Amino acid sequence: MLFKPRGSITIFLCIILAVLIPLSCMLIDITRYSLAKKQAKTALKICTESVLATYDRQLKEQYGLFAICPRDVESMEKEIYELLSRNLNTESAVDGFTDLYEFKVLSVDAIPFYNYSEPFVLQQQVS
Repeated sequence: MLFKPRGSITIFLCIILAVLIPLSCMLIDITRYSLAKKQAKTALKICTESVLATYDRQLKEQYGLFAICPRDVESMEKEIYELLSRNLNTESAVDGFTDLYEFKVLSVDAIPFYNYSEPFVLQQQVS
């Protein structure tokens, strides 16, 4: 008898595990990446809401106009950078917590796009 079935289960398991282990590792990495994207988007949304919370309440109550107090772009970018860094980097907030993602905020660009000194913007808000 030339063919002996000894060790065939071991060979079969090696072939199956050689496929399943890399596949499961890829699925874990894909899931981690999608969760990291979602966490970054959520942190940016929270940061945006924090910046928009500094609107002029008196102007909103009296005239119904939603406006943020005029600030220079550098101070707004600095505030957004600090808020975003605090929201993404949680290793200093919780003891015994391992930061799996190690987010780093490289740069922040704040682009002011509307100004109430422009007549069409004010007219659009009032009407």
